[in-house]
Amino acid sequence: MEQLHILVVDDNRINRLYLKTILTQWQHHVTEVDSGLSALSACRQQPFDLILMDIRMQPMDGVTAANKIKALKEHSLTPIVAVSAEQIACAGYPQFIRCLTKPLSKHELKQLIDDCLDDHQTMESSDIPFDEEQALAISHQDADIVLKLRTLFVDELPKEMDKIEQLHQSGQWQELADRLHHLQGSARVCAAVYLCQCLQDYRQQLTKPDTTLLDGYLQKLKQAAAAIMAGSHQNAS
Repeated sequence: MEQLHILVVDDNRINRLYLKTILTQWQHHVTEVDSGLSALSACRQQPFDLILMDIRMQPMDGVTAANKIKALKEHSLTPIVAVSAEQIACAGYPQFIRCLTKPLSKHELKQLIDDCLDDHQTMESSDIPFDEEQALAISHQDADIVLKLRTLFVDELPKEMDKIEQLHQSGQWQELADRLHHLQGSARVCAAVYLCQCLQDYRQQLTKPDTTLLDGYLQKLKQAAAAIMAGSHQNAS
């Protein structure tokens, strides 16, 4: 199993020990801190593959800490999971990919780690969001067409993502599915392979009766889109 670097943030020592014990049994590297301020400090010193963030802490709560961590360039795409003694709706907290209730079961942790490992492996391909060989094949080896299609796609992506998030937040699932299908068609033509996979996973989750996991799929899609837009800005400069 691939080893992850995981940051556990909780002001309760017993909760930290519980999570660290299980995660280290699975051979993952765990850093534990007892406050939002310490979490922010740790993230300034090293990267993490996953952050488990308690919500209610002093003097900086988990929501504030997550916002500040996401503002760090090296952690803008780091998955942060909210962990709370009370149920909270992730829809109101876009900085979290998932919101879990204490105490976390071993099964929940295992599923979370498996999902994170899948995303971690797939995210490696997001550093090269467009498959150049595939894009040329689609455009019959015409590099000018590839560039024109890609430029149009990147220019329209922010507006598309805004619309998708609006439909998600308002629970308009059928309209959302149609919008995802539309964007997936454009992504496929431009050979945006990772974004295309995120769209497909998101659409598949929409067909299931349980909507509690949809927030995580939206966050994954937003991260993939952000990587594409960040890459285009860097290339333009």
